[in-house]
Amino acid sequence: MQDRTFGQLCADLAEDDFSRNRFHEYGKTILEQLRFLKAGRIAAARKEISGTDKSGRKIFDTGSPIRFPNLSTGNVVTSYLLYHLSALHLAERAAQSERQFQQKLSEALIMETIAQGFLADAFSSGHLLVPVSDRLAPLHGRNTRETHNFYRNQGVYVINSRGEVWQTFGDRLMHWYAPAYRAVLEACRHSLRELLIVFYHSKGREIPPKLNSWLNAVAPNKSPASVVSLWLSVRDGVDYYAERWLPTLMLLPMPVTASWSYRTQERDSHNIRKRRHFPQLREEGFHDPDLINIDRSFLYPRDKVPDWLIPQIFLNEKPVTPDSLIRTHPDWASVQWIQNRHVPPSFKGMLLGFGGQMTIADGENNTGGMLAVGYGLWNDLLLVRNVSVGITLYPSLHQPERLMLAQTAGFDFPFSITSWLGAFRAEGGTAIGLRRKYDDIGGMFAIGLNSRVFSLRFTNAGFTWRLKYQCFYLERTIKGLALEVIFQ
Repeated sequence: MQDRTFGQLCADLAEDDFSRNRFHEYGKTILEQLRFLKAGRIAAARKEISGTDKSGRKIFDTGSPIRFPNLSTGNVVTSYLLYHLSALHLAERAAQSERQFQQKLSEALIMETIAQGFLADAFSSGHLLVPVSDRLAPLHGRNTRETHNFYRNQGVYVINSRGEVWQTFGDRLMHWYAPAYRAVLEACRHSLRELLIVFYHSKGREIPPKLNSWLNAVAPNKSPASVVSLWLSVRDGVDYYAERWLPTLMLLPMPVTASWSYRTQERDSHNIRKRRHFPQLREEGFHDPDLINIDRSFLYPRDKVPDWLIPQIFLNEKPVTPDSLIRTHPDWASVQWIQNRHVPPSFKGMLLGFGGQMTIADGENNTGGMLAVGYGLWNDLLLVRNVSVGITLYPSLHQPERLMLAQTAGFDFPFSITSWLGAFRAEGGTAIGLRRKYDDIGGMFAIGLNSRVFSLRFTNAGFTWRLKYQCFYLERTIKGLALEVIFQ
């Protein structure tokens, strides 16, 4: 542990990038996400980090390797806050310790490294718009990864509780784009400064001038004693945001699809007046009615944002309408942030299919079912798409007594004729009879049409229907049509 820097420890302790508690809840505000963190959980966490296991070893051990309790819960916002509040508690204990304050301060800083791993993830675009909060999410982990990677590269427009809007990116791309990097760096500095404020004040030492200047900026007209008391007392997670204004929480991002932009009197380094943004809200009278193709489900409800994120001009005794605000107030503007919030599920990963088939052989027509399990290898490969391998079970291929198992590989040729159809499909493989009467082995080939992907709204998955003509070259040729639904 001693040969690791603070930043290296942050990275080491945040390796599980796809854990559910490292993602925002899809479409939820900071206020909504914090509702999961109750005062009882915060109090219990303080006991956990001070306790021992059945063998008498400390649950939170700063040895090598580091042992620490799993405090994270719910989502990335509550996980950050729970670890951070625990770090503040440890910093207070370190300050009150006479003999072991260095060891205990080390414990506080290690707990803060864990918190900052979650904090950095909260700013990553790959963790903002991926739906992982439903119970079916563990069944399609590949879709989570592919959606994460899409937003990591494309970026997401976000707003924080100070009314700042920017485009954030993910992983190493965050270093590539300066505004995204500055945003997460400022939040990490805020978080660490909060810990140092608690330590210095609890130690009875004078707070260094620069640190005290920062505290006066984020908590004006409040003494260090009152601020530290607010940060250390145990309350519900929402209270640290909506009532106590914990500085770092004010910086956490939320995806934004439309905002009101207000031109303030403050000027930047180029002598241009700075702008403050307020999210446009779902209710009538709180969003621009002329927004192009806006999906209101991506606008936040009024009661899910704090009061300071609602323009007071709408809440006055004689409130203005959005139309009059845009037309008559030169300092206000309506902004729409264009970003893709409906990313189709990836074809990569596990595929499940079922359907029915009608076959013809020697002039006889018969029907039967089919059940398929497959794996998508590539979404795009040279000139083809949706390359996959799979196994299909035909419990009654043409004859009730026949049980066939087909091992296949296939790919799509994409085209765009209608909004429903998406590709030609070609498949080939081997069919094996599993019952003695029809225990032959032969080739099989199929060609057909695939629909576009239809997303399942209740989870991050989708389905495609496929109509295909297939031939089985067995003791006699069996051919016919099949209709299949593939979940991906």
